[in-house]
Order: sequence, then structure tokens, then C-alpha cells
Amino acid sequence: MGLATEMITLALVLSFSFLLSYQAVMRSEERFLEDKFGDSFRSYCATVPRFLPKWRQLNDLETLDVAPKIFLRSVSEALWFAGLVGLLEFMEGMKELINVPSLFHLY
Repeated sequence: MGLATEMITLALVLSFSFLLSYQAVMRSEERFLEDKFGDSFRSYCATVPRFLPKWRQLNDLETLDVAPKIFLRSVSEALWFAGLVGLLEFMEGMKELINVPSLFHLY
């Protein structure tokens, strides 16, 4: 929102506000999970960073098992979305090319 309004100060204030409020949310959730799962959650916290990933600890898998049904569904959803974006871009281009009147305006 801050960058959409072209006000860098608004973007910085919103980012800072998010970071402050999210810290409180994370601590609250961690207390809840520690109460619920105990030692297993504490050992999880010891190996997983809280907010930003540690890229040096990232290990690549030798193999990856994929369920074909779920993979194909995910690919089809992504293709459907990409096709819809392409169709909307085509319609916008045609509108500009042949000067079709708009039925409504978003902004």
C-alpha cells in the first residue's frame, strides 16, 4: 500500500508496524505451541530460525517424491491462472486497439 501511494515514508512506517506487531504474534504462538508440544517444540525451535531462513543450513534433497495427482492439479491451477491473465491482457490490448468503451472503471 505504501509504495502504491508513492510515499516511501508510509511504506517504511507500515513495514515497521508490521514487524513490531508480528513479533508479539510470534511470541504468543510460540508460548501456545510450547505449552502444547513441550520438548518436541523446543527442539524444533533450536533447529529452525524464527523469522528469516538461514540459507547456509538449507540442504537439497537427493530425491523428491511427488504425488502425480496433486502435482497435475497444481500445474493445471497455475496454467488456468496464467491463461486468465493472458486473456485479460489480450482484452485490454484489444480495447485500446479498437477503442471499445468500458462498462466500469476500477480506478
